[in-house]
Amino acid sequence: MSRVSLAISAALIQLSAISVANAAGSARATLQIVANVPAICRASFNYSPTLNADGSYDLGATQELCNLPQGYALVADYQYAGGSAPVTSPGTLYVDGQSVALSASGRSTLLQSAGPAAVSRRLVYRPGGAQLSNINISVVASGG
Repeated sequence: MSRVSLAISAALIQLSAISVANAAGSARATLQIVANVPAICRASFNYSPTLNADGSYDLGATQELCNLPQGYALVADYQYAGGSAPVTSPGTLYVDGQSVALSASGRSTLLQSAGPAAVSRRLVYRPGGAQLSNINISVVASGG
C-alpha cells in the first residue's frame, strides 16, 4: 500500500470511530448555519399607455420584488397636468382591477403586501377632473 492509501485508511478508521461513538449516544454535535440576506425591495413600471373605449387608460404593468418578511406597500407618486392648481377630483387607479381613489396630494398607497412577493400587476387610470401628467411607482418597506 502507498503512503497516501495508508493515510486515507487511517482517516476513515478515525471517522468510523467517531460515528460509532455518536451512534452509541455518547456524543452530540450541533451545527448552526447563519446567513445574512440583503433586503431587496424594488418596483419597475413598464409604461405603455393605451386609451380604452370607456375613456380609461391602460398604463402598463408593474414588476414588483421585495423579500422582506414584513411586506411592503406599493406607492404611486404623480403630478397633474396644469401645475399646482388644487385638484378636487383626482381620478382612480385600478391595480389588477381593484380601484384606488387617488389623493389630491400627489401620493397614494396602491396596496399593502403582507409578506415578500415577486409579482406583476396591471394598472389602469380613469381620469377625474384633472389628468395625470406623470406617475412614478415605488415599493416602500413596511415597518416592523
